[in-house]
Amino acid sequence: IRREGHGAVSVMGRRREMEDSVAVELGLVEIDSRRYDFFGVFDGHGGSYVAEACRDRMHSILREELREGDTWRKDPDDVIDWEMVMVRCFERMDREVGGGPGKEEVEEMTVGSTAVTAVVGEEEV
Repeated sequence: IRREGHGAVSVMGRRREMEDSVAVELGLVEIDSRRYDFFGVFDGHGGSYVAEACRDRMHSILREELREGDTWRKDPDDVIDWEMVMVRCFERMDREVGGGPGKEEVEEMTVGSTAVTAVVGEEEV
């Protein structure tokens, strides 16, 4: 199956800097001959730091979670428990951005990002 066709557009509003980021990772991982792609939109709040960190790391964390044994298998039929995988992925990302330098500063405590991600396979989203 040939998969093509994706795009992204970002428009900066009235802010002084762009706070949003987009990530596309085609061929993120292949599991049992099934290929999965990753798409993410990260809406930064209070700056671009967290959105950029999510853009740069979220797909890598997801790949690591999927490659770490088979703890994500829902049943003997090898069905992926996507909810478990994504919860672990988001928890790790939270720890990474929350553990950065200057985390005690009030400014750092007020930054963040909304994240919308999708993992797309041939037969499932």
